[in-house]
Amino acid sequence: MIYYCLEIVIVLILDRYVGNLLIVLIHYVALTALLMVKNNMSEEVSVTIDSGGSARTLLIAEVNNACIYHIDSTHDLDLVFHVHGFRPIISMFPRAEAFVAVARFHENKFSQSETLTFYPDSSNGPIYVTVEKTMDAFCGVREICIFVSFLLYNCTFK
Repeated sequence: MIYYCLEIVIVLILDRYVGNLLIVLIHYVALTALLMVKNNMSEEVSVTIDSGGSARTLLIAEVNNACIYHIDSTHDLDLVFHVHGFRPIISMFPRAEAFVAVARFHENKFSQSETLTFYPDSSNGPIYVTVEKTMDAFCGVREICIFVSFLLYNCTFK
């Protein structure tokens, strides 16, 4: 599914002279690709996204997602993930040109994943999470998905 934010700026300038001022009609339409953040963990996650000096914080419920409609793809995204009871972890989503150079291309998407570690505030063990970053090759929509990988195996014996 393709998501866009449509920003329309209309400057009204009529095509006639009013005194010494020439007035012309100009339409400016800009389509900006959004950023979708998916939380596939069983805990609520707070994500702070800094894009070119403009920071936004999202609180994403367990197994839910959130969208940001005004993100400039020409800037790197600095990401800080917060989970209650753990110290924050930091990641970065490169701007579009840099991401295309380092990411893997598959089925019209560029993707890259990394494993990050949430260290606990108390004496519990750390949690290893995977952060998957994708960008659609056609429209530039960026997605960040955070999840915990786990293995299932059968322990029953006959």
